[in-house]
Amino acid sequence: MTVRQPHPIEIRSYEILRSRVDLSPMPPLWRAVTERMIHATADLEYAVDLVTSEDSLERGWDALRAGAPIVVAAAAVNALLYAETGRP
Repeated sequence: MTVRQPHPIEIRSYEILRSRVDLSPMPPLWRAVTERMIHATADLEYAVDLVTSEDSLERGWDALRAGAPIVVAAAAVNALLYAETGRP
């Protein structure tokens, strides 16, 4: 698996996010998903509103790594996923 190199704007966005909300008590995957949602939406409320479990996220991550399909409802999301993964 290749590791994507983030754009400098994305790096700065995460720096700002982390200066405004402390997600360090969250388990690693939960924190990563929450940070990504906040980054994508600019809505800090996800820090307290998101309900999930590390076990569920681990099973989902394992399924994706094993090649499980990604189903999306929007053409733009599909295009982005294809650009990132090479898979429609």
